[in-house]
Amino acid sequence: LAGCLQCLENGSETLRKRISASLQWASYSYDNIPRFPYHNRILLLMIAFEILASPTNSLTRYSFAKWLDDTWEILPDNKYKLEEEPGKGPYGKVGWWGKEFYEFRNKIIHDGDPSVLPVHDRMGREYFKTGIYVFSECVKDILRQAGFLSRRPEYDNIFRAWPLDEQKKMDHNTGTIRK
Repeated sequence: LAGCLQCLENGSETLRKRISASLQWASYSYDNIPRFPYHNRILLLMIAFEILASPTNSLTRYSFAKWLDDTWEILPDNKYKLEEEPGKGPYGKVGWWGKEFYEFRNKIIHDGDPSVLPVHDRMGREYFKTGIYVFSECVKDILRQAGFLSRRPEYDNIFRAWPLDEQKKMDHNTGTIRK
């Protein structure tokens, strides 16, 4: 909050508008209106990401992945390729998450019936919950890069990576943890 306030007081007009508009769209996605469709939340959050990224052209799944890695300042040693994605990457955990999130957005828009779409990605992470986390970290990083927040400590990377790890889900019928 302190970084946002400093940005509003001392930031360039472009940065102020970018941060404010993206936060507004993120808040729309977080609205607690009864029966608000889950998949609409994903689309609104993606709009917030697009405003925050302020691309010169539209984002693609790969440019979004690269933007996330760049914003989070993922070092080359922390990037990797996936066997199932030959010729793509390397990206860090946040970049690969972003590619999958963008593909989920495309499925919502282009593949018809969203009621058959999952709410968890291939690693068991809930799309919206993880998306809000990644978005908030991007806002903080942009504010840090503009000098409105102090640099984060090196050990913070450990804490930032945990929500992007594979999540295990509790089977509430049996009380067991499953992947």
